[in-house]
Amino acid sequence: RPVSTGESWSEFMFRACTALNRITQKYAGKTVVLVAHGGIIEASFLFFSGLNILAPTPIFIDPAYTSITHWQKARGLTQDRWRLERYNDALHLAPWLTAKP
Repeated sequence: RPVSTGESWSEFMFRACTALNRITQKYAGKTVVLVAHGGIIEASFLFFSGLNILAPTPIFIDPAYTSITHWQKARGLTQDRWRLERYNDALHLAPWLTAKP
């Protein structure tokens, strides 16, 4: 636990993935935009890929501030699947990153 009164990593992932499940069920077939911190993005990798939410993520996920992650539900032959369209996209920051004072 990062803080003695805070959630453990797995408690947070469970809460975040439960919220993602509720949102995807409630708004199925619609476009949804979530504004969230990196922990939710990490949870989205677990949730949409079906990984174990009680174990640490097998990959290191460290999205940049204000970056965009885009998931899309795609039709499969036997079932619909989630496709990662974009991760850590910060191109919208390029004018400020390259601007000279």
